[in-house]
Amino acid sequence: MRFATPWLLLLLALLPVWWWRQRMAGRRGGLKFSSLSAAQGEGSVWARFGPVTLLVLRGMALTLLIVALARPQLGRSESKLRTEGIDIVLAVDVSGSMQALDFKLDGKQVDRLTVVKKVVREFIKAR
Repeated sequence: MRFATPWLLLLLALLPVWWWRQRMAGRRGGLKFSSLSAAQGEGSVWARFGPVTLLVLRGMALTLLIVALARPQLGRSESKLRTEGIDIVLAVDVSGSMQALDFKLDGKQVDRLTVVKKVVREFIKAR
């Protein structure tokens, strides 16, 4: 696997700094209570593990975002072949005049377009 913009992976080095700042901001707290008696009664699992879980999920999301920005690519080898050839373009008239029954093919009266299709088919087979 290779990355289209591997230098963006250097942003992964900033994740420990982000993690440390988030942990420090979480320790300060954001709410002030006049009494802690209401908050001490709450012993839910979410109150205990919620902030850490959110921090881990945010860290994982940032890691995946940085890796995605680096554009990982699982590619196959690319090879360029130089060849020479001749382009052939066939232009066929499909107007109303091509419906004229003025040719015989295998003893049957056929229109011009049918004859052109047969000639083109034979030409392609001969190539």
